[in-house]
Amino acid sequence: EEKKDVKLIVVTDGSKGYSKLKFKDIIKELRRDEQFEAASRLGIKDVTFLDYEDLNIPPPELLRESFLRIIRQYKPEIVITVDPTNRYESHPDHINVGRAVMQAVLFSNLQGVAEYVEALENPPLLALGATDNPNAVICLTEDEVFMKLEGIRAHISRFKESQVQYIFQIVRDLGKKYGCEYAETFHILSVSDLHMSI
Repeated sequence: EEKKDVKLIVVTDGSKGYSKLKFKDIIKELRRDEQFEAASRLGIKDVTFLDYEDLNIPPPELLRESFLRIIRQYKPEIVITVDPTNRYESHPDHINVGRAVMQAVLFSNLQGVAEYVEALENPPLLALGATDNPNAVICLTEDEVFMKLEGIRAHISRFKESQVQYIFQIVRDLGKKYGCEYAETFHILSVSDLHMSI
């Protein structure tokens, strides 16, 4: 079990993502506290909040520079984001963030894009999670699944236990499909996959 240094970038303030009216006036602070708790349960110490308003994320061409700056600052081996290309993905924040992150990875080694931040020599790999088109499977241990579910449970304003159990069922079903006890899938892309190259 190899541990990696993980940086978590939280893009929105979560202000619209509450399930009960009683959370309305305290949702931003509550979501931030929940995110810190979830990160702690996952062993993540570095959490950055961009604080864009929930459901009001700028289009990718305006958001890309924020991610480009972060990628160049941290120089990650791999960047994980939501797959904006899923057939039925309708959440505008997921689509805009996913596209902007894809573009930031693509341009991370081009100095002419965002000249004021030094370009990377080697762009990171990109992993699209929650994808309907996986090309990589990660087998998970029972402890890893427990940690994942406990991280999700930290978001009490957002997730009911039935939703946590649904996620558990997904990782168990994926495990059966791919010959593991539990699994997660991703679509892994290199920079050369992100642009038509001839």
